[in-house]
Amino acid sequence: GSTRETLRLSESPMKDHFIGYLVYPFVAIPHFLTQLLGFLIAIVPAAIAFFSKGPKHFKRYSNIFKFCEGLPFGKTVFSSLIGFAAPYSASISAHVEEFTDYSVTVSMMDRPWLRNPFSSIHAIALANLGELCSGLATMSMLQTLKGVKGIPIRVDCSYKKKSRGKITCKCSFKEQTLEQLKKLDDTMELKVDAEMRDKHDDLVATCAVTWSFKRKKA
Repeated sequence: GSTRETLRLSESPMKDHFIGYLVYPFVAIPHFLTQLLGFLIAIVPAAIAFFSKGPKHFKRYSNIFKFCEGLPFGKTVFSSLIGFAAPYSASISAHVEEFTDYSVTVSMMDRPWLRNPFSSIHAIALANLGELCSGLATMSMLQTLKGVKGIPIRVDCSYKKKSRGKITCKCSFKEQTLEQLKKLDDTMELKVDAEMRDKHDDLVATCAVTWSFKRKKA
């Protein structure tokens, strides 16, 4: 009964730890080499684009993504840049799939070192993915608005089912929300929702990040 269940639960993380130690070098080394190759390939095109379009063009995150997207391993390069800017978020090796002014899609692979004792992705790893996706979408959106800034003040996550395999998270802003922020006079709190789905398109978790927005002082 309970003893057998306890033994089963204790064996699961031990197995994931063991597999993690064996698999990690075979995941980390190719990933590092892909990053390195991507950066090397991007050097010349980046220099040409920088001088032809000017530094102001690359102040917008969506323009950086568009540039990277057109290069071999470009999305890996962009995702690495995000990891450098937010080291904690890099711990889940998130991969940016889509990035526009008002919508961001980020994915995460199921790895042994990201699992819980129940052989599924840990709740905090999912929260990390949701918070990252929401944050990227919000920061990108704020670049389209003049005189508005924001800061996250609360994170709420809800888990629907065990998460296994590749998890894809998406966060988008609706036109109604954008209009509210454009007309902002003082301060406003707003929930920015991110949905996480598995390879079967089943909803596995949601992350609602409450942001406090306010008008910048002139």
